[in-house]
Amino acid sequence: MKTKIARYQNIHTLHLKILALCIGYGLWYILSQTNSATITVSVPLCFDNTQQTQTIEAPETVSVTLSGPRNELATLELDSLAIHLEISHLPLKKHTITLCSNNLHLPEQVNLIHYEPSPITLQINEQQIDNQEQQGGNG
Repeated sequence: MKTKIARYQNIHTLHLKILALCIGYGLWYILSQTNSATITVSVPLCFDNTQQTQTIEAPETVSVTLSGPRNELATLELDSLAIHLEISHLPLKKHTITLCSNNLHLPEQVNLIHYEPSPITLQINEQQIDNQEQQGGNG
């Protein structure tokens, strides 16, 4: 009789231990997925709606620091990230640009924390056409 009770208690506590292990793993998984994380990546600058007669002097890449839920950052396609700047409305001169999350087309839960160089300086100039190109087009 004592062995039946001991067996029952061992089986009963084994179920509780397995249940506690499953609950602990589940909580760890949920908390690890919702934790906020931060990453720093180098992304290229892309200029939208440029005119063929313009030249742009600007850094090729910008180092950006992003923050958000781990699962959102893990699913970002880092190779396809780029900073998009609409410059068609800007006159020919030197400009200082301040970035926001919209320039990167980030998911709603991912935020732009910092970028370097900050602010971004770009120079828009009129493209100089060589005399040979002008003569070649006429002849």
